[in-house]
Amino acid sequence: MPMPKRSSVDDFFVQLKAVQRPHLEALRRLSLAADPDAREELKWDLPVYVRDEKTSLWMLQNFKNHCSLRFPPPFFATQKAAVEAAGYVAW
Repeated sequence: MPMPKRSSVDDFFVQLKAVQRPHLEALRRLSLAADPDAREELKWDLPVYVRDEKTSLWMLQNFKNHCSLRFPPPFFATQKAAVEAAGYVAW
């Protein structure tokens, strides 16, 4: 069954299944607290936390049996030096 279309970030949360809602609402609260300058936008039918004009920081996703907080590849590129300094290999 395809995901329902949403008209806004608030509509995304309204349409969540009862089992998904508490987990994604907790991620939403953490997201808003983590970066007070970020704003919520609906992209790809999902809540995306954005700074400036085009900087997508992370997004929330829901699936049938799980939900997630997803970071885009450019986010990880900014962390490469810290990963290598900690003794790990970063690609």
